[in-house]
Amino acid sequence: MKRVWKSIIVMLMILFFTGVLYAATGDQCIPTTVKTGDSAAVASKCMFHGIVVITDGTNAVTVKGYDNASAASGTSLFPDWVVTTSGTDRAQTLSFIPPVYCANGVYIDVTVGGGGSVSYVVYYEGLR
Repeated sequence: MKRVWKSIIVMLMILFFTGVLYAATGDQCIPTTVKTGDSAAVASKCMFHGIVVITDGTNAVTVKGYDNASAASGTSLFPDWVVTTSGTDRAQTLSFIPPVYCANGVYIDVTVGGGGSVSYVVYYEGLR
């Protein structure tokens, strides 16, 4: 009976430490600061999880994303996304499961129809 308990305790310890090691590898989704225009949202390789866009409630926004750390060029991460809006539905989300690998970073290009305003947050996982 003692041998069974020892085996159970050893297995629990292995499971615990495996979880601790896995959690320490950096597997977490990180939000950028709030952006309000075109930006190099992530300047290094990463896993791109998605983006939340908040419009001004009046004007639609066209969002383009690129695998690039500094310009609106390179590999497109998703087709041009038109974020429609209304006074009561200003936020929309585009998410990827599994996330998209970006070798260079994430550059977001936003165009607001009618000269309005937009804000957004990119969610990503940094890679070493």
